[in-house]
Amino acid sequence: GSAASYLLKIDQPMGWLWKKLNKTTLAIALAVGSIASANATTVIYESFSDSDGTLDGNTPGTGLSGTWTSTGATVTSPTLTYGDLPNAGGQANTAGNDTISYITTSALFDAGLLTDGATLWFSFMTSGATGSGNHSGFGLGTTNVKSAFNGLNMAGDGIGFYKRDGKATGWKDGAKSAFSDSIGISTGAELIVGKVVWGAGAASETITIYNPSTTGPITQPLTFVSTTVDGFDQTALNTISFSSRGGDQVWDEIRFGDSFESVVTAVPEPSSTALLGLGGLALILRRRK
Repeated sequence: GSAASYLLKIDQPMGWLWKKLNKTTLAIALAVGSIASANATTVIYESFSDSDGTLDGNTPGTGLSGTWTSTGATVTSPTLTYGDLPNAGGQANTAGNDTISYITTSALFDAGLLTDGATLWFSFMTSGATGSGNHSGFGLGTTNVKSAFNGLNMAGDGIGFYKRDGKATGWKDGAKSAFSDSIGISTGAELIVGKVVWGAGAASETITIYNPSTTGPITQPLTFVSTTVDGFDQTALNTISFSSRGGDQVWDEIRFGDSFESVVTAVPEPSSTALLGLGGLALILRRRK
């Protein structure tokens, strides 16, 4: 056609086109919200934001039940920082020997992250003494971890991280089932990220530990340490804990979720997905004015 015919088409009423674009915009906005929610779900987040300086009896963060039980940990400011990891609140300090802190949760079970074949991710920040005499660690189990002169113990089943040597570990029926090689951590602020794949039935559970770099955005490292733990009933795991013996330790920014991204990013507010959809709706309304 000629240039005149194209100009005539451009001058035609555009109402029908805006309707199509508006429907597409809304669909995209809602889809983005759904994808963001489905691909990175943070189930538990503890930033130690209760202003009480004693951890024992403190109100916990998202996805945790009751109150914290602790034999001496304190809560101080500021929060630990690590690269671009979002953070808030304070930090938990475990000074001296035999300090144990724990809390219970049903959120992981409720979210389906403890079923056979499921993958559970967790992360936490820590700093403090490592090496000989400094037995400390973090765990998820049927009961709490307990530091002792011979390492990190648990009276039931569970998985965790033995900080003194920087190793993934696990327990079955109160006995240490496995240790990985060392991930190699310092006494400064460190971010530990763990991945657990639950075996079917009596099959072994696989634990992998990462220590992401602080340079640039936090991404899943190519290097890691891994081990397998004799199979147990992971659906019974309901206690998150940390313990120290020897030098002072700091624990902070505890997260559990369904992906690497879910444990290294900010925890979305309940309305975040809805807000993404509303953003698309606002754009539509603006176009119609």
